[in-house]
Amino acid sequence: MVGSRRVTRRQFLLLIVPLLAVLLGFVAVGLLEDRGAGDGIFWDERLERYLRQSLAEDFVRGAGDEREAQAAFFHAMNEYLRRFDRVHSLTPPWEVKETEQKNSGRYVGIGVRTEAVEEAGRIVRLRLNGIKPKGPADTAGLKIGESILAVEGTPIADLCTDGTIRGAVEVIQGEEKSSVRLRVSGPTGVEREVSLLRVRIPQGSVFGARIVDPDKGIGYLHLSDFHADTGRDLREKMKMLRGQGMTALVLDLRGNRGGYLDQALSVAGAFLDSGVIVRVRKRGMTEVLSARPDDTDGRDLPLALLVDRDSASSSEVLAGALQDHRRAVLVGEPTFGKFSVQTIQRVTTAAGEALVKITTAVYETPSGHFYPRESEERASRESVDPLAGLRPDLFVPLTKAERDVLAEVFDNEPLADWNLERPPVHPEFIDRQLLAAVALLRGETVTPELVRDP
Repeated sequence: MVGSRRVTRRQFLLLIVPLLAVLLGFVAVGLLEDRGAGDGIFWDERLERYLRQSLAEDFVRGAGDEREAQAAFFHAMNEYLRRFDRVHSLTPPWEVKETEQKNSGRYVGIGVRTEAVEEAGRIVRLRLNGIKPKGPADTAGLKIGESILAVEGTPIADLCTDGTIRGAVEVIQGEEKSSVRLRVSGPTGVEREVSLLRVRIPQGSVFGARIVDPDKGIGYLHLSDFHADTGRDLREKMKMLRGQGMTALVLDLRGNRGGYLDQALSVAGAFLDSGVIVRVRKRGMTEVLSARPDDTDGRDLPLALLVDRDSASSSEVLAGALQDHRRAVLVGEPTFGKFSVQTIQRVTTAAGEALVKITTAVYETPSGHFYPRESEERASRESVDPLAGLRPDLFVPLTKAERDVLAEVFDNEPLADWNLERPPVHPEFIDRQLLAAVALLRGETVTPELVRDP
């Protein structure tokens, strides 16, 4: 016979407290799930497990190439992220190096530009159409018109099986200060082996430094984006132009789609003594970022900023700060309207380290202006949202033909000091926005021809 047992108060509490903790945990999870569902966040782990198991156990044909399967998975996850914000992204492991080099403004390589040459539908060689002066390829005697046939003994055809030159480029670039062996052929077909040392080649983000009006000493600089060294490069180019007699500056932000926020702050600090540059609003907090005193002598420099519908993100931070502080006059078109900040994190996956970019904050100009696009679904840069972006002080719209020429000019700016097969020229092009900005800095009336509506 089993005897009865009285449960003491202490024993009762020891039993009930863990149960209450579990129940409260379930309630908390439910509340979080409800909040997530309300935000439109959805993930079905049951479906995920079923699909993985079904493919592993029931799929009757071979799974095919593993890289193709990985690419499909990362593409699907990237589209899932873009469902919440069009600027979200998931960079697969095999594209991380290229992405980080692009963001940093530097890449490791041998200093060549190439184009694919196909035979019977396959890429069989890489023809050299540009060479960086004093770079590894130039030092080794490679010439425009020659072709790379193999890298480290592997034919180009075997490195470019996916129909692109990416595989060959990855092998050519490699690690800094390491060597790479190429088989090269000249126009006559004579082949030779060359060994080159890979180096870090700066791409830069500050281009076109020149005096555009010698009479008034008006200088010009174009910021293509905000790399890790943009603030430093800007100051170096400004010092050079000062030595050439610069007394006013046109700072061109057209086509600049952003980059590192800290570099936008650095550039703003070159022209502002003090004051708020931007307010960054994150979950549960607001960070106020202000100008920091430095020894830049651009504080007294009359300044005009060129902006267009491609001026976005960090460009809008810089333009908004200088406009709000009445430090610069904005000339051109309304900016893109991307008033958000993204954070990039490295994450370890089964295929290697990937990059995840997520929107973690929004920002306001110093005066509290906040002009984002109405919908990220309309975030194509070919579209125009009439309510988004900063408004220029002087509106100078461009035609599509003018826009196309400018895009080509900006794309080729990093190649200004390269040996190129066909250097791009547009002698007939008249940059009306630049001329309007120069006229303002000269204190002249802007003529109707410069601000005509296309």
